[in-house]
Amino acid sequence: MNAILSIAAFALRRKVLSFFKQSELNVEMALENDIINEALLVYEREQTAKAVKQRGTAFV
Repeated sequence: MNAILSIAAFALRRKVLSFFKQSELNVEMALENDIINEALLVYEREQTAKAVKQRGTAFV
């Protein structure tokens, strides 16, 4: 009985650690995605500004 409880505790510990590790990776990926999205927005604004300057009209 003791061995079964020990194995169950070990499996639960691994599952919890795996969950927290995955959560940590998700946070890191979210931060990377935020940085990429911000860079794309800046690029898009620059391209829009160039187009407006070239054509003399604003896009809505």
